[in-house]
Amino acid sequence: MLWDELDIDINTVPIEQLATYTAVEYFLCHQSIPPQEATPLQRVQHYLESFYHLWEVEDWRRATQILTVIPDPQSNQELHDQLGVWGYYDQQEKLYKSLLGKLNPGCDAVCYNGLGNIYDALGELNESESYHQKHLEVARKLGDKAGEWKAIMGLGNVAKNRGQWQQAATYYQQSLDILEKHPDAESPQGRAMLMGNLASILSRENPEESLHLATAALAIFRNLGNPYLIARALVLMGDIYNSLKQPESALKYHQQSLEIAEKCREVVAEIDAMKGNR
Repeated sequence: MLWDELDIDINTVPIEQLATYTAVEYFLCHQSIPPQEATPLQRVQHYLESFYHLWEVEDWRRATQILTVIPDPQSNQELHDQLGVWGYYDQQEKLYKSLLGKLNPGCDAVCYNGLGNIYDALGELNESESYHQKHLEVARKLGDKAGEWKAIMGLGNVAKNRGQWQQAATYYQQSLDILEKHPDAESPQGRAMLMGNLASILSRENPEESLHLATAALAIFRNLGNPYLIARALVLMGDIYNSLKQPESALKYHQQSLEIAEKCREVVAEIDAMKGNR
């Protein structure tokens, strides 16, 4: 149980903070489970309430511990990332900004990365680029190669959304090069995400190579069993088949993506799949 992992002894907390920690205990141990029809946000509200109570008493370590909870085993995403998967960008942004400068550079790096991704999703590309640059600076100071390739990938996403295809491809290749040189920084999911991003760029000029990369990425996501990333990869497959002038195949992949995205409430993939089905 998360309450036990937080290792809070109600009997020893300062009297002026007793009500706050008692509230955290209530939310994590005694609050009623939301009904099945509840929204994803309602199902994790007890975690968010606990986070903000801990934030109020400046218990930054335990507050960040709340955000590492994995609310959906299928996606295997930590709470702060999962909020973005569900499309709750406002809540996500508030969490990250409330933690910046509170704990340590490693925590700041996670916040910068998250904020960069949020603003990219919202189309605020200058803001996104700024946060990804800050993430890159912190990652390099810390010698964090995993953080470095993620920051560079974020810059690639910004370039792609600006229509700067060659610059985006360069960033994605730089990220892949880091993974090649530093295997300890690699994760199957991360590599597959980069392959998918590169595939989306190549689909314009080299759809055959793009299809090869996207197929490999989809296979990795399926092996990992992550429905959210599978849905996004299927959208990409559909888009590539459209580039290849094979509308029937494109429709098949977009429809598969839409079915998965609707089931797991993956908002971004759901919207993209519906666009592809038109």
